[in-house]
Amino acid sequence: MRLVADAGENAWVVTCGGAATKVSGVAGTFEVVVDGAPAPEGAVKVSDNVYAW
Repeated sequence: MRLVADAGENAWVVTCGGAATKVSGVAGTFEVVVDGAPAPEGAVKVSDNVYAW
């Protein structure tokens, strides 16, 4: 799995991982969860299985 968060020229993060992963950077904090997992506390759903703070 690969997650790319792009908020402009100097605000992006990339992470690769297994079933679930979390990454933070200038673009924000993002977490991918496995199917059926609850949403992380305080997070907003960005897309299926992807949440942001």
